[in-house]
Amino acid sequence: KKFNMSAVASHAGTTPGSGQRHYPRGFADASHRKHASFNTGVIPLESSKLVDCIFDDISSEGSELSHKALLRLMAIYKQNTLEAALSLVDKGMVQKLVAASGRSLYLVEGSGTQPYVCFKHYCPCYYYYKNVINRPEALACKHILAARIGEALCKIETLKASNEDYINWMRTQEDAVTGAIPTPRRTPKASA
Repeated sequence: KKFNMSAVASHAGTTPGSGQRHYPRGFADASHRKHASFNTGVIPLESSKLVDCIFDDISSEGSELSHKALLRLMAIYKQNTLEAALSLVDKGMVQKLVAASGRSLYLVEGSGTQPYVCFKHYCPCYYYYKNVINRPEALACKHILAARIGEALCKIETLKASNEDYINWMRTQEDAVTGAIPTPRRTPKASA
């Protein structure tokens, strides 16, 4: 099912393109505020538990995202991140790789040639580095959000892999991290 965010936003009291959000009773627009615990550079435990509860509820509702669940996600995530994540799920661009050992990761297609190798609370993309880790203004990037939504709705393909294949994907992720996160530039010391 494709989601029309404009219809959801207008139903929730938001006028698309107006820049103003009017959330239903019980929801607060926290997109402009940062919680003090965001300064740690790690998802606060309370936020992580809240998000896990929302995805547990989505899983129990079945294979369709309810209006209530969508409103809850809109209250936590930026609209453009949520729209992009739903689009990735709709296009089938998310897969879950499960190793023989039971460990798992998500493969989420991006604009590059290799998919992003993501986990429940980590992605090597630049947005995650910039907006979740470095300057905590978001709880997740579109890749993680797509993986979580897709899994909760049972809309992602699950691939079984050997432990060796899993390790190879982990190496791919390690290579992506070294390219995605800028390293500090050091000026060479002048030789005496």
